[in-house]
Amino acid sequence: MTMIVEKKDAPLLECRFYHKPRYHPINQGSRSKKPIVVKFMLYLPIIPRLQRIFASMQTMPHMTWHHENKSQGMLRHPSDGEA
Repeated sequence: MTMIVEKKDAPLLECRFYHKPRYHPINQGSRSKKPIVVKFMLYLPIIPRLQRIFASMQTMPHMTWHHENKSQGMLRHPSDGEA
């Protein structure tokens, strides 16, 4: 498990939860002055992507199919269930 770093956590050198270093140790002969992050995760916001999918006339019918074609009494998709 990793810590998601926000602006307030940027200057930290250790994880708040596990107290392990956030960066690989810098070697003496290394050219890189910038520390290398141990783990890196990209966060891609989903809302703008969904807005583009629903705005397209080709993909919009596929996105609304489960809502428009609900079946009574027969489970074809998890959206047909009660829960």
